Amino acid sequence: MKKILGNCRFVLILCAVAGANGCIMEEKVLEIVITEKTCIKLHEHHTSEIYSTPAVIDYAGEIENILEDKGVSRSEIKRGIVVSATHEVTSFSQSTNWIISGRITVRRTDGPDDGPVDILSYDSISVPAALGKVSPVDLNPDGVALLNRALKSFIDGSNPELEFVVISGEGDVDPDPTLLNPMIFNWQPCITIQVIIEQRLDVPDPF
Repeated sequence: MKKILGNCRFVLILCAVAGANGCIMEEKVLEIVITEKTCIKLHEHHTSEIYSTPAVIDYAGEIENILEDKGVSRSEIKRGIVVSATHEVTSFSQSTNWIISGRITVRRTDGPDDGPVDILSYDSISVPAALGKVSPVDLNPDGVALLNRALKSFIDGSNPELEFVVISGEGDVDPDPTLLNPMIFNWQPCITIQVIIEQRLDVPDPF
């Protein structure tokens, strides 16, 4: 509604500028780029360096929320792509300087047999140093391709759901977590997407 009212005000202002002799309208097609991120909220509590942490994301719901905030609908999207990723430790209260490495996989869980594939990896991150710090991370092309297919599926009318899994192997955590000294923190990898929407708007023809 805010978008429609904004467009109407824009047209009325242009008509007023054009003068009182009338306003000839012409339809224009505008392409608008929306850039937003979806985040995977993870809680890590481990007593071993070898662990996996799954998280299921309603990808369709995340995108719908982005569109609702912008006042646009799914039908207005023409295309979309994944463009970048970051990670951030959001909660940590221990004194141990945990150094972590690992990778995150992604797969579709809503029906299509797609994945799992790696979406990103991280190496030698200090958990306390990463607290409150948003850091860029390289994306794996295979994971990007899967997310782009899921985004295309959403545009075409499906409701994709994704499972992300954090995987830590032998030697990926220093020092080793134990029962007496478990590693505990919250963090969130975030994926930035761009969607291009198309809007038709009647604007005054100045000629």
